[in-house]
Amino acid sequence: MISNCVIAENEILNASLYSDRAAVAECHAIITECLITDNKCNGMIWDDGVMSNCIIRDNSGKGVAAFSGIMFNCTITGNSGTGVTCYEGIISNCLISYNGAACYDNQGGAFDAGRLTSSIAQS
Repeated sequence: MISNCVIAENEILNASLYSDRAAVAECHAIITECLITDNKCNGMIWDDGVMSNCIIRDNSGKGVAAFSGIMFNCTITGNSGTGVTCYEGIISNCLISYNGAACYDNQGGAFDAGRLTSSIAQS
């Protein structure tokens, strides 16, 4: 479990919007009440876990790349890449706004092949 953490100002050399490099890369984790901000890379790459009550903002890549799992009550804003890229999983009660659109969409919000419920995704 990762809880009540601030993960900030990390840099990964040669990271790009399309890389698998991020300030936090976790599989099967529970991540709660964390701030992931101002990293010179993707904010979070996460697979098959639960993320709740987190703020992911102002990273120089994607906010979150989620392959599966559940994300709820999170704010993803101000990231250079797409706010959330979710391939399978559930995003619920999240604010995804004012992110760049360099990856998959032109909205700056979420590219979502999972389920987006009770959330706001806007540019």
